[in-house]
Amino acid sequence: MGGNLFATETIMNKKLKTFTAIPNRLLDQLCLHGLSRNEGKILFAVLRKTIGFQKHTNWMSGTLLENMTGIEKKNAKRMLRNLVKKGILIKVGNEHGLNPVAFEGEKIPDKEVKKTDSYYVKEMNKHGIAAFAAKHGDELATRILNLL
Repeated sequence: MGGNLFATETIMNKKLKTFTAIPNRLLDQLCLHGLSRNEGKILFAVLRKTIGFQKHTNWMSGTLLENMTGIEKKNAKRMLRNLVKKGILIKVGNEHGLNPVAFEGEKIPDKEVKKTDSYYVKEMNKHGIAAFAAKHGDELATRILNLL
């Protein structure tokens, strides 16, 4: 085994500067959910577009999901709805994101967030939780986080 192992590791570290950090507990729980192959592809696309961009939710079009997964957009949207029904994802207005209690093994009922709350969720995604709490107060920030 020739070669410089340190140089290879340095090159890999430079290439891996951008990544999506998925918590181990979440991955462990998702293994238990019995997802279909296509549901798994859609879930990872959603994780990439949410966790990968430090957002709680994000807008997922059928075309975007088709481009990311190779699944025809009508089927991609159906898989997205299935993941919401299973309690793995949530729908907030027109956006989707990971159900924050899914990795704790609990299934919560689907809930559609009120339009005013949807606005606050978008604002929290855009500016971050700390900035949102500073602007709107801890009580509202906590209420919005509890909706997620």
